[in-house]
Amino acid sequence: MRDKKIYDWYIVANKEGKAFTGLSYREYLYSDNWDEAKPLKRENTSILLRQPGTELIKTDEFGNIYSNQKSN
Repeated sequence: MRDKKIYDWYIVANKEGKAFTGLSYREYLYSDNWDEAKPLKRENTSILLRQPGTELIKTDEFGNIYSNQKSN
C-alpha cells in the first residue's frame, strides 16, 4: 500500500487582493469573490508566483471552508 502524503493547500492572491480562480485561454483568472478561489498545492503555484505582487495564503487561515480538499 502506498503512503499518502498530506498536502497543505493554498490560495494565490494577486496585488489587487483578488483570488486565483483558474485558467482560460492561457490567461490567469482572478476574482473578487474568494468563494470561487481554486485551492492549490504549493508545488503547483510556482508559475503564478512569478507575477509581481502575488502571494500564497494557506487555506487553514480560512477555517473549515476548504477542509474537504483531498490529497492526490
